[in-house]
Amino acid sequence: MPAAVLYLLKANLALLLFYVAYRLLLRHLTFYTYNRIYLLAALLLSSLFPLLDLSPLYAQPSQLGAELLILLPNWPAASAATAQVQEHDYWQWLLLGYGAGVLVLLGKFILELASLWRLHRHAAPSVWQGQTYRQLSGQVSPFSFWHTVYLNPQLHTEQELEALLLHEQAHTRQLHTLDVLLGQMAKAVYWCNPAAWLLQQDIRQNLEFIADQQVLQRGVPSKTYQYSLVRAGLLPPDSNLVMCFSFNHIKSRIMMMNKEKSNPLNKLKYLLLPPAVAVMVLLTTTSKAEVEQAAQSLVRSGAAQTAGTTASKGSGTSTGLLQEGLVYFVDGKRTDAGSVKSLDPNQIEKVDVLKGEKAQRLVAGGDVTGVVVITTKGGKDSAEAKALQEKINKVNTGAGGSASVSVESTSGVSGFFEAGKDALYFLNGKEISYQKMLAVDPGTITSIEVSKSTDAVEKYGEKGRNGVVHISTK
Repeated sequence: MPAAVLYLLKANLALLLFYVAYRLLLRHLTFYTYNRIYLLAALLLSSLFPLLDLSPLYAQPSQLGAELLILLPNWPAASAATAQVQEHDYWQWLLLGYGAGVLVLLGKFILELASLWRLHRHAAPSVWQGQTYRQLSGQVSPFSFWHTVYLNPQLHTEQELEALLLHEQAHTRQLHTLDVLLGQMAKAVYWCNPAAWLLQQDIRQNLEFIADQQVLQRGVPSKTYQYSLVRAGLLPPDSNLVMCFSFNHIKSRIMMMNKEKSNPLNKLKYLLLPPAVAVMVLLTTTSKAEVEQAAQSLVRSGAAQTAGTTASKGSGTSTGLLQEGLVYFVDGKRTDAGSVKSLDPNQIEKVDVLKGEKAQRLVAGGDVTGVVVITTKGGKDSAEAKALQEKINKVNTGAGGSASVSVESTSGVSGFFEAGKDALYFLNGKEISYQKMLAVDPGTITSIEVSKSTDAVEKYGEKGRNGVVHISTK
């Protein structure tokens, strides 16, 4: 799964959980400023959580050992899988479709900003009893954007103007436009998530609660102010980006104004946010170290699990073969990891892997953690390859551990892992079941031979049609 898709899944899940927590625990409380902080934190943290990487907490030293042995045989299968991914990259189409939705909503957002700018230019600066605003014409509900209040004074009585200006100035003083813009941006980025749309509405509604509360604290009679809200709410709004009087929210605003203040003990609910953040980190953050440990666990517990092999996209080379600290030989000649990547997996005849003391005996000097010796079909008879093989045979005794992988009839081989449950398995010449094969300790394996040729069918009958795997242990 591409990193972008994984990020979007985690971010949308986090946003959904934040919204559910708000609806269940906080929305009905009269601590509007606390709710504002929570809603802004929900938008920001939902986008940041998926970016966290806890690798330093989980990272463990990588081991060469059996993991290399198990990763190597599936080189051809990795190449085939990579080609298939390139041909059918459905994730790319999914991301393109998602991105198109984001662009549409962002385009609408930009158009609304441009419309507001045009309105601002045509609205004349005015003053009413020492309070500045921009005068509009026509049937438009009063609104504010950033530090500016917009209204048509001809549509309201002097008593209404006082209350409406106090209300809109509460929005401008506390920069409520910033909350609205962040909500609109989140709605555009997470447009497929219903929580993004609902959260944006709750942000606006909570800001109205804050402004209403401050107007009443300034001494405006509650009933008079509520009548002003109803009259202003009947006028059409100008934009989704502004703080305006919406008739759809008037009822809930009046209910909250008449509601008794919440018990101060309910503020303890806001203490749930820190542990919720911790849980979110654990749920939505998969560190690279966790992935690596899971892969290693699969390799150790089942040498025939397909997930044990990974390939670099477009290269067809097993990542296990290209670990740091290794020395590489191809047909008897020392080379680098880049040259190994460029090899055609179908041309490989044999791979020898030496580790520990044996690797150091084969390559004297330097910090060598392992040696990978690759023999190709075309170079197996070269003098260099034969000379190196003789040297390997000499050091391939005693402690230290080594492994060789011989692939028979490579035209029919798709790899050890891909054989799966239906393959025929032999351990030290004795036929074993798939379950017993999974119990084999990879550290005791000295060699593996994989065959999917017609010879396997002729030799073992129908049981060999899905591949034959010979495992030799110490």
